[in-house]
Amino acid sequence: MQAAFLICVTYPFLALFYEPNAHSLVAFLYIAGSCLPLLWAARYETEQPCDPIPSPSRLLFWSIVLLGFFNLLIIAHRVGVSPWELLSVNGISSTAKLSTVARYEQGARSGDPLIQALSLFLIYRLGAADKKAPLWMAGLAYLPLVFYTLLTTEKWVMFLGIAFFFTGLFTGAPFRAALRRAIGYGLIFLPLGAALAGGLL
Repeated sequence: MQAAFLICVTYPFLALFYEPNAHSLVAFLYIAGSCLPLLWAARYETEQPCDPIPSPSRLLFWSIVLLGFFNLLIIAHRVGVSPWELLSVNGISSTAKLSTVARYEQGARSGDPLIQALSLFLIYRLGAADKKAPLWMAGLAYLPLVFYTLLTTEKWVMFLGIAFFFTGLFTGAPFRAALRRAIGYGLIFLPLGAALAGGLL
């Protein structure tokens, strides 16, 4: 139940940092308050053993990572940008401008939603695995989401990736073990996330 509470409040908590205003604060407080019964119920919860979730196979991992990068080519193709232009800062910037205009003015869709869902699924599986995922695997799985944000300016995808990863952590291990893992990952990824956010600004 503690994990369920954290899962429910993670996204509005991140949104509070992304859009620090009264509306975000009210939304966070409302969701956190609504979920307080979960914390109360946790006092009466008894831990039951569950089957461990294995780490994703290398085939599954690399297939979804490559699909995630292929999704970036789909974004570039839809706005008429050559894939080779994505190798430069100017190409990424122009793609971001074109895809943003297409989304807001023409109602176009950015990338393939199924591939996006698979990328989030991989992030979740890495977090929920019974063995701690190597740092390079977690970073590489998250990279397509970062570039998706750079090419589309849709920052919610990065927030979803964080929420899915930490959801996996807290559903795949006992609370205290998951909390230790979460702190360890957080100490590494939070500075990187802050640097990326500064770059986006």
